[in-house]
Parts: sequence; structure tokens; C-alpha cells
Amino acid sequence: MLEFQCAGNETSLLDCAYRINNSYLCTYSVDASVICYKDGLLELMQDGSLMIQINDKWGRICDISWTLSDADVACRQLGYSRGAIYAHVLPGKGWINLEQVDCTGEEATLLDCSAYPVSGTPILCNHGNDVALECSPGYDGITLAALSNDHHSLMLYIAFTDIRATNENMTFDIKIDGLPWRQSRSCKHVIEDLESDTEYELTVEVYLDKTLYYNSSIMTRTKPFS
Repeated sequence: MLEFQCAGNETSLLDCAYRINNSYLCTYSVDASVICYKDGLLELMQDGSLMIQINDKWGRICDISWTLSDADVACRQLGYSRGAIYAHVLPGKGWINLEQVDCTGEEATLLDCSAYPVSGTPILCNHGNDVALECSPGYDGITLAALSNDHHSLMLYIAFTDIRATNENMTFDIKIDGLPWRQSRSCKHVIEDLESDTEYELTVEVYLDKTLYYNSSIMTRTKPFS
């Protein structure tokens, strides 16, 4: 019979110290058994609420200090490209497993972020603060359209392909051929004083709370003189 002495940080039982002890009569009645927990599993519910499994218990996540960076990490962990925050869901029931999540946006999982697992009563939260989010399947989030009004101007239209990603605090940083043109919150712009029959690259960067969220470019041309 093998007697294992593991420290707990090994990756395999055979990495542990062990010894063979033949002084015991080993039968099936003394087979070792374990219950395995996989902390950090996520599930996105139909109403947009997010569940996380910790210590074999599924629970909600608190949205206090929850940001787009946190949503991005959660959605990538679920197999999507990025996340968007939207309206609160109806208060849930049961456990609240995580609060004060603070991700940089580069982490692979939510448990790689700075956060406080809740081991009893939450410090700051109740179910009125349950996280709600929407995950995007893999596009830039905005589309651009540009029309030539005349020989010296263009009309630029900005449309969100993920309507739930819109936010009244988003600002557009618009560039022409890589040079800053204007910061705005409007989705429609007239760009004037351009050269006729000239190709331009229009770039729109979408910021929320000074964080770059979407980025898209389009090539367009002003009308030539007949």
C-alpha cells in the first residue's frame, strides 16, 4: 500500500513524498476517495446575470466597482471576445460569491483579478448589486459609413453593432489620416474643408471613462470635379 504525504502544491500525486507500507491489509473498503472543486467556473444566465462557482457553490457577483475591463475578462473566460455592461437584473437569491472585482483587462479568468471572495456576509453588497452583462461574439462593436457630400466634405456615420454596448458616457475620438480631428458624443458628423477627389482614412476610437473600448477605420473619397 502507498502512503502519500503531499504538501498541497504538487501537480501530481507522484510528485508527493510517499512510501510503500505492506504492514496493512488493503481492501476495497479502505479505497481513498475525494471530492474535487473547480473554483471560478462561470455561467451567463439568460437574463444577463453572471454566476461563479466557488467552493462548490454557485453564486452571484457584486457589481460595485465592476467595470468594462471586468466584463471583458468574464466574457473572454466564457469564450467570447469582449463584454458590455447593461442595466441591472432583478435581484437574485442565494449566495454572493465575489465582490470588489478589479481587473486590468488582461487576465485569463476572473479569479486572476484582484477580488474579494465572500466567505460569509458580503461586505458591501446585496442582491440589488448583482452583475449583469452582455458578451459580444467577436466583432469590433461599431461600424462606420462615410458619404461624400460634395467635392470638399464627407458625412461620417457611427453605428453600434452591439446596441447594449452603448453608454451615454462614451466619447468618440475621430481622426483623419491618423491626425486628431474632433472629440464628440454625436454619431453623425460633417467633415469639411477637404481636398476634392482625395482618399481619406477615417478612424473612430470609442472611449468610456478614458478606457479605449472600440476602434474602427474606413477608407473613403471626396467627389471629383466633373
